[in-house]
Amino acid sequence: MCGIAGIFCRDGAPIPMDLLYGMTRVLYHRGPDYGAVWRQAQFGLGHRRLKIIDLSTSANQPMTNETRNVWLSFNGEIYNYKDLKDTLTASGHSFRSNSDTEVIVHAYEEWGVAFLDRLNGMFSLGVVDLRNNHVLLARDRMGIKPLFYTCNDTRLLFASEIKSILMDHSLVRAVEPRSLDTYLSFNYVAAPATMFKDIHQVLPGEYILVGKDFVKRKIYWRPSFVADDAMTRKECDRGFFDLLSASVDRRLRSDVPFGAFLSGGLDSSSIVSLMSRHKDLVLKTFSIDFGEKGFSEADNSRLVSRFLGVEHHIKTVSPPGPDFFERLVWSSEEPTADSSAVPMHLLSEFARSHVTMVFSGDGGDELLGGYPTYAATVAAGYLQKLPGFLTKGLMKTMANSLPVVFGKTSLDYQLKVFMRGFDLPAHERHYYWRSIFDDRAKGSLYARAFREKVPGFRAFDAVSPYFDEARGTLLERLMEVDTRFYLPNDMLVKVDRSSMAYGLEVRNPFLDYNVVEFLARVPPRLKFDCCMRGKMPLKRVMKGKLPAGIIYQKKKGFNAPVSRWFRGPLKDFVHDVLSKNNVAGTGILNPDRVQEIVSDHDRAKADNGYKIYGLLVFILWREMFLGKPSPLFDRSEGGIELLSN
Repeated sequence: MCGIAGIFCRDGAPIPMDLLYGMTRVLYHRGPDYGAVWRQAQFGLGHRRLKIIDLSTSANQPMTNETRNVWLSFNGEIYNYKDLKDTLTASGHSFRSNSDTEVIVHAYEEWGVAFLDRLNGMFSLGVVDLRNNHVLLARDRMGIKPLFYTCNDTRLLFASEIKSILMDHSLVRAVEPRSLDTYLSFNYVAAPATMFKDIHQVLPGEYILVGKDFVKRKIYWRPSFVADDAMTRKECDRGFFDLLSASVDRRLRSDVPFGAFLSGGLDSSSIVSLMSRHKDLVLKTFSIDFGEKGFSEADNSRLVSRFLGVEHHIKTVSPPGPDFFERLVWSSEEPTADSSAVPMHLLSEFARSHVTMVFSGDGGDELLGGYPTYAATVAAGYLQKLPGFLTKGLMKTMANSLPVVFGKTSLDYQLKVFMRGFDLPAHERHYYWRSIFDDRAKGSLYARAFREKVPGFRAFDAVSPYFDEARGTLLERLMEVDTRFYLPNDMLVKVDRSSMAYGLEVRNPFLDYNVVEFLARVPPRLKFDCCMRGKMPLKRVMKGKLPAGIIYQKKKGFNAPVSRWFRGPLKDFVHDVLSKNNVAGTGILNPDRVQEIVSDHDRAKADNGYKIYGLLVFILWREMFLGKPSPLFDRSEGGIELLSN
């Protein structure tokens, strides 16, 4: 796992070496073990290395082939690299290392861009092809690893993180209005855009070729959730278990100590169970405990660890202070206001003090129908057939009469959100239920001048193209869109930025593309039971391999108790960051409306914890990345070697 950077001067100008060094240095946290840059004519690459496979110097990057006309900077892991290496060796290629990186170099030589179809792994990469004078940028199928770029007629800059690109001080730092609008609804920014004007993301399963006078983009893979209606339950369960087991086994290859995240939920517990089958493996697992009623999962994680006989480590944490939130925003580098980023950061820091790599259960909810919104979609369809006085009248009155509880999944919060989206089309309702500020609420949240920059735009406009491409039943379309949109834009961003802030690699067995393609063919009738409880294939195959209480527990999520913190130990911090002067200074938000949101939360008139968290993160982000240069940009360490061609 590493950090990559690169420059292509499309106008033929020489590489600005100060910029290349700066772009590489600021990625130190992603790869503290080694740093190097390479340049030739109008091309330059930078790399920061975190050693996981082949710890020798022969695996350092940027890496080249024997004739030194193909150069690579690569972030990630290729799990089938040994099979590919055997194939390439048989075709006459020779290797000087045991790394997956060198396999990519020769695979590109042998198959061109078609080599991407052969990779099983997580990656972002930049290839400089001196034979054809172009750069190839590519990202793994699921979007596990990030890749950003900015490109004009003069030059291309690309990197694992936006911070690296921002080392080019000639770039204008400005908010992309539609990205901000999407963020305030969903708490994250939707690719291919970023929160920065003129900085973009390579999409999951996409490659981009950039030459002197051309830019070519292509999606080389995407999942399609169209069911194999003839599939039986036995075929489903056997096929799924075999593929997931193989995925876990494939990811066990490592030359450094590793472990696993273990929250006590079904997904992470299942992965740990499959890992624990290897009796020669002394498995360490890690979890975070907030110690607050309704938010602690320590009992579940202890239960699983005892059942499986693994070495479990739990860290109980107190509410973090302002410095933590500043570090979190710095690591995220785009406003990302999913509150589960808080425990993910704390968990990553904790795990990194013991190991260099961990397994995680990300992807299970999207692929297996684990989110409550799937059941809510079906329930809403039935309820809409009832008389309006029962639904819009009685249920709305009931929702508004419930007291505000500030719990993890409080009934009052869920019912109010359910009723607000009740009348929308089913596919819009699904995302509306997850929204923080709906389009109507943003009307009063924006300052007038900014409101005019997003006329007629709805946050759902960022999602709708994915629904247009999806096929199958409503549930199949919802799961496909969540897999292609929600998962890479929110969940995987949170995991990558949190873990790599501490130089920790995370591997995701559920996201092996073989597992994804198989589960995409499983009919909803095999994923859900008659009560619309999802993840039935996983529950069936893990029977006897986990405690029954873990398999059939209600989904809890990984949220932090921010609503309580913002009325307690972090109240002064919230009032300071969201003061009228700070908010007015943005020229974007209406300070009176923000004050009203904070006041209603203080007085327990409404649970506005998620709203406040999103606003807090945005103000901190704006000050850090659009204001005066942050001193955090100077936190770059480690020497960088200059490679000759």
